[in-house]
Amino acid sequence: MMDQGYDVVIGSRGASGAQEAHRSLIRKTMSATLRGMIRPIFNLNVRDTQCGFKLFKRDVARRLFGAQTIMGFSFDLEILYLANKWGYKIGELPVAWVDAPGSKVDSKKEIKRFLTDMKRIKMNDFKGVYANR
Repeated sequence: MMDQGYDVVIGSRGASGAQEAHRSLIRKTMSATLRGMIRPIFNLNVRDTQCGFKLFKRDVARRLFGAQTIMGFSFDLEILYLANKWGYKIGELPVAWVDAPGSKVDSKKEIKRFLTDMKRIKMNDFKGVYANR
């Protein structure tokens, strides 16, 4: 996809053709809820910001990560928000995802942190933190 003019390409569990295995109903529901919030709040037409598979053009990566303020779980959302805000072309490719059994991720804790980071990204933008980068 990079040869088709995309600046950022992400692997997505939400893209057409993606496959998920061993994911609990509660995790599916929580993910779907968060994904549903991202589009209207951030005007970001990306189906899955948190999958983890991402490819960037070098100059784009340098600019985006140079402006990054969130270093935790939600850094993906901030990076993709900035890519969209600054007009970079983002593509999604479907992935085959297998949820690791025995995962130590505390979903409730991560959701709370993700919501806090969503607020932080919006506040950063409102304050002009991302304006001159």
